[in-house]
Amino acid sequence: MITEALIFKAIVTTQEIDFSFWALFARATLTVKIVILMLIGASFWAWAIIIQRHLVFSSARRDAARFDRAFWSGEPLDELYQQLGQTPAGEQQRFLWQA
Repeated sequence: MITEALIFKAIVTTQEIDFSFWALFARATLTVKIVILMLIGASFWAWAIIIQRHLVFSSARRDAARFDRAFWSGEPLDELYQQLGQTPAGEQQRFLWQA
């Protein structure tokens, strides 16, 4: 039968163990440390890709909105072509210039 003394000893022993990330990392084996560092590196790499894609897509949306405003403004397409230049900035311009 479990006595109160054993329960108290188990509680005190559990409280003495440090469960912080750094303490657990320090006690881990080399393999576990390498895996954790690889996961942290992969996380940073994934976030860098996410941020870069967000910036690219935001720029593409701005270019598309700018072209839509110019295209639907009612100007003749010849003037629009001269105004926007011969090098298309986005897919919509490239599609129009190829037509």
